[in-house]
Amino acid sequence: MLTRWPLPTLADVAPRPRDRFDPAGILRRLADAGVEFIVVGGIAEVLHGAPINTDDLDIAPSLDRANLERLGVALRSLRAAVVAEGEPRGLGIELTPEVICAVDVLRLQTELGRLDIVTAPVVDGLMTDRDDEYDMVDLDGLAVRLASLAWLIAARDVSPQFRQRRVPMLLALKDELDL
Repeated sequence: MLTRWPLPTLADVAPRPRDRFDPAGILRRLADAGVEFIVVGGIAEVLHGAPINTDDLDIAPSLDRANLERLGVALRSLRAAVVAEGEPRGLGIELTPEVICAVDVLRLQTELGRLDIVTAPVVDGLMTDRDDEYDMVDLDGLAVRLASLAWLIAARDVSPQFRQRRVPMLLALKDELDL
């Protein structure tokens, strides 16, 4: 079932006009390639109503090999390159299923902006049919799985980087939305 509620549009998420960031375009390319994924991270938080800015799209793909191969095709169509410090053009690495799963978070630069592929243990089981893990939402006419607010809180709580900054804000948002 597709849930619709008053959400910011993806265009509202873009942080700076000088940067090309088109999360809707990235999502559409992934969907067109048949990639199964859930939107996680900052954009998921913003779409739930969090008052933050983000400059990348984070997704957690299904780790099924066929899905990872479709993801590789989509990434090639996006001209994705692995982001590395000191390499402004990115690394020329072929994005195979093995490479995609080699690190917990694969940071990419695409022609439509930053994309992080999250395969860390924290996303294990996220692609299940459990209703409490994600919501099906309409984003700019595209049906997308969006990590639930409860899942985002739990995922951020295990990260020292986000525990003090994001978890209290997300808990307050949850209380405000009365979830």
